[in-house]
Amino acid sequence: NVVAVVGTLTLDMATADVVTGNAAITGLGTVAGTIDDANVLAFTISGANDGNVNGTTTFTNFPNLQGGTGDDTFTFAAGGSVTGNVNGGAHATADTINIAAKAGGNTIDLVAGTISGGFLGSFTAVESFTGDNAADVLVGTNAVTTWTISGANTGTLSTGQSFTNIPNLTGGSAEQVGRGRPIGHEHTGVSDFSIGGTAGHPTLSCKGDD
Repeated sequence: NVVAVVGTLTLDMATADVVTGNAAITGLGTVAGTIDDANVLAFTISGANDGNVNGTTTFTNFPNLQGGTGDDTFTFAAGGSVTGNVNGGAHATADTINIAAKAGGNTIDLVAGTISGGFLGSFTAVESFTGDNAADVLVGTNAVTTWTISGANTGTLSTGQSFTNIPNLTGGSAEQVGRGRPIGHEHTGVSDFSIGGTAGHPTLSCKGDD
């Protein structure tokens, strides 16, 4: 099952023989997961616009990836890149971008919908992010936000996002509140929390164990 096209091609993952079988797709367009149930699509990006979905369907020269209605994941290997857009689509809990394999301090910017490092054009409708637990940075939105640090380099934002293994956090331009466990307790928190907040009165507070 090899399809070669010139122009734009949308591969609909709702096609049963593509989801369950082994297929190699070559084209220039979007791999779109539009499954109407809670199936989860696991995208692995292993090369330049190349990779596989659920380990069964491989794709080549697809610069745009779109999830389905489940909690989809987009995992970038060390050499993986997408020049276009990653769109998480709908979700039950959250769609996730995982950049743990990417070296260096990459910045995830929720306002711009971008990740530095040159391996992704942009992202939309993604709610969860996994970093390398070493140098990555998460920049929040410009909405009033409470950051809850629930574990080591792990937590949630009141704007609906969550993060895992991201040690550096930067607030947006509105009021920001940081909540985490005090030093000396398990899961101290993150390496650096820089609050922006040009409007309002940003605060950083510690929430002790109950």
